Amino acid sequence: MHLDNSTQPALFASEQPMITIYGQPNCQPCRLARKQLDKEGVPYDYVDLSERPDKLQQFKDQGLQSTPIIETPTERFTGLQPERIQQAAAEMRQQQQERNRHQSATLQNPGLEVN
Repeated sequence: MHLDNSTQPALFASEQPMITIYGQPNCQPCRLARKQLDKEGVPYDYVDLSERPDKLQQFKDQGLQSTPIIETPTERFTGLQPERIQQAAAEMRQQQQERNRHQSATLQNPGLEVN
Protein backbone atom coordinates (compact mmCIF):
# COMPACT_ATOMS: atom_id res chain seq x y z
CA MET A 1 0.00 0.00 0.00
CA HIS A 2 1.26 3.50 -0.68
CA LEU A 3 1.52 6.31 1.85
CA ASP A 4 -1.20 8.95 1.60
CA ASN A 5 -1.35 10.30 5.19
CA SER A 6 -5.15 10.49 5.14
CA THR A 7 -6.95 11.78 8.20
CA GLN A 8 -10.56 11.08 9.10
CA PRO A 9 -12.63 11.28 12.26
CA ALA A 10 -12.69 8.13 14.34
CA LEU A 11 -15.30 5.65 13.15
CA PHE A 12 -16.85 5.19 16.59
CA ALA A 13 -16.67 7.37 19.68
CA SER A 14 -15.22 5.33 22.49
CA GLU A 15 -16.16 5.35 26.17
CA GLN A 16 -12.92 3.57 26.99
CA PRO A 17 -10.28 5.48 25.03
CA MET A 18 -8.12 3.15 23.03
CA ILE A 19 -5.69 3.34 20.16
CA THR A 20 -6.02 0.73 17.45
CA ILE A 21 -3.33 0.01 14.87
CA TYR A 22 -4.48 -1.75 11.72
CA GLY A 23 -1.50 -3.28 9.96
CA GLN A 24 -0.21 -6.04 7.73
CA PRO A 25 2.55 -8.65 7.95
CA ASN A 26 5.96 -7.43 6.79
CA CYS A 27 4.92 -3.79 7.26
CA GLN A 28 7.90 -1.98 8.75
CA PRO A 29 5.93 1.24 9.48
CA CYS A 30 3.38 -0.91 11.36
CA ARG A 31 6.12 -2.45 13.50
CA LEU A 32 7.60 0.98 14.20
CA ALA A 33 4.20 2.40 15.21
CA ARG A 34 3.69 -0.50 17.63
CA LYS A 35 7.19 -0.05 19.01
CA GLN A 36 6.55 3.66 19.60
CA LEU A 37 3.31 2.97 21.47
CA ASP A 38 5.08 0.31 23.54
CA LYS A 39 7.68 2.93 24.52
CA GLU A 40 4.92 5.46 25.26
CA GLY A 41 3.39 2.93 27.64
CA VAL A 42 -0.21 3.29 26.49
CA PRO A 43 -2.61 0.44 25.75
CA TYR A 44 -3.48 -0.30 22.15
CA ASP A 45 -5.02 -3.00 20.03
CA TYR A 46 -3.39 -4.40 16.91
CA VAL A 47 -5.50 -5.76 14.09
CA ASP A 48 -3.79 -7.75 11.33
CA LEU A 49 -5.65 -6.80 8.16
CA SER A 50 -4.47 -9.97 6.42
CA GLU A 51 -6.79 -11.77 8.83
CA ARG A 52 -9.61 -9.26 8.41
CA PRO A 53 -10.30 -8.84 4.66
CA ASP A 54 -13.64 -7.23 5.54
CA LYS A 55 -11.87 -4.41 7.40
CA LEU A 56 -9.28 -4.09 4.66
CA GLN A 57 -12.03 -3.64 2.06
CA GLN A 58 -13.87 -1.17 4.31
CA PHE A 59 -10.74 0.97 4.61
CA LYS A 60 -10.09 0.79 0.86
CA ASP A 61 -13.68 1.87 0.22
CA GLN A 62 -13.06 4.86 2.50
CA GLY A 63 -9.95 5.83 0.54
CA LEU A 64 -7.42 4.67 3.13
CA GLN A 65 -4.68 3.13 1.05
CA SER A 66 -1.68 2.72 3.36
CA THR A 67 -0.78 1.00 6.59
CA PRO A 68 -0.55 1.44 9.42
CA ILE A 69 -4.00 2.86 9.90
CA ILE A 70 -4.07 4.32 13.38
CA GLU A 71 -7.36 5.05 15.06
CA THR A 72 -7.60 7.04 18.28
CA PRO A 73 -10.73 8.03 20.20
CA THR A 74 -10.81 11.27 18.17
CA GLU A 75 -9.28 10.60 14.74
CA ARG A 76 -7.95 8.11 12.24
CA PHE A 77 -4.82 8.57 10.16
CA THR A 78 -2.56 6.50 7.95
CA GLY A 79 1.14 6.05 7.67
CA LEU A 80 3.88 6.25 10.26
CA GLN A 81 3.55 9.70 11.82
CA PRO A 82 5.59 9.71 15.03
CA GLU A 83 4.45 13.17 16.15
CA ARG A 84 0.78 12.24 15.85
CA ILE A 85 1.35 8.93 17.61
CA GLN A 86 3.10 10.78 20.43
CA GLN A 87 0.19 13.27 20.61
CA ALA A 88 -2.35 10.41 20.71
CA ALA A 89 -0.37 8.72 23.50
CA ALA A 90 -0.28 11.97 25.49
CA GLU A 91 -4.06 12.34 25.07
CA MET A 92 -4.54 8.75 26.25
CA ARG A 93 -2.43 9.37 29.37
CA GLN A 94 -4.35 12.58 30.12
CA GLN A 95 -7.72 10.84 29.74
CA GLN A 96 -6.54 7.99 31.98
CA GLN A 97 -5.47 10.50 34.64
CA GLU A 98 -8.85 12.24 34.44
CA ARG A 99 -10.67 8.89 34.80
CA ASN A 100 -8.49 8.01 37.78
CA ARG A 101 -9.23 11.37 39.44
CA HIS A 102 -12.95 10.93 38.80
CA GLN A 103 -12.92 7.39 40.21
CA SER A 104 -10.96 8.53 43.26
CA ALA A 105 -13.39 11.39 43.89
CA THR A 106 -16.35 9.03 43.52
CA LEU A 107 -14.86 6.62 46.05
CA GLN A 108 -14.16 9.44 48.51
CA ASN A 109 -17.63 10.99 48.12
CA PRO A 110 -20.02 8.15 47.32
CA GLY A 111 -23.04 10.43 47.59
CA LEU A 112 -26.10 10.28 49.78
CA GLU A 113 -27.79 7.01 50.40
CA VAL A 114 -31.53 7.09 49.69
CA ASN A 115 -33.80 5.04 51.97
